[in-house]
Amino acid sequence: MNKYTILGIVAITTLLFSCENVERKTLSGKDSSEILNVVLAGENFKKETLRNSDTLYILKVKKFNSSWPIQTPFFHIKYINDAADAKIVNMGPKFPYDRRTRISVPIFELKKDTVFVSLVDVGYEVHYDYKLLFQNKKWEVVEEGGGMR
Repeated sequence: MNKYTILGIVAITTLLFSCENVERKTLSGKDSSEILNVVLAGENFKKETLRNSDTLYILKVKKFNSSWPIQTPFFHIKYINDAADAKIVNMGPKFPYDRRTRISVPIFELKKDTVFVSLVDVGYEVHYDYKLLFQNKKWEVVEEGGGMR
């Protein structure tokens, strides 16, 4: 092999690998919807929220995307305005109480090839934090955490 053949092989190999790892600048509506579906299907999230209701009320915060789903295999989803009365913390008897499972999405960010999502159960102030990567042609949770803060 001469040096031009070797350079050609190196160039083609580099091109093929770089095509696989194209950095995303924005998320499509399809991506946003798929990401939210993956996060809402998480075992910890389901375990904590299904005990109250099969309907989630997601606040229309700044990160709200109209392509987000209205149903998942586990939940019906309704979107409500991000108003003060929707943010009541359920403190117990004799205090204002909202039986709805209200979820806020304060973080839904793409950084290079990684998406960071935070969900907050507004009524109980429970946080769910996720880190997702697009691998194997789908969005997958690679880190999960959270709890009461």
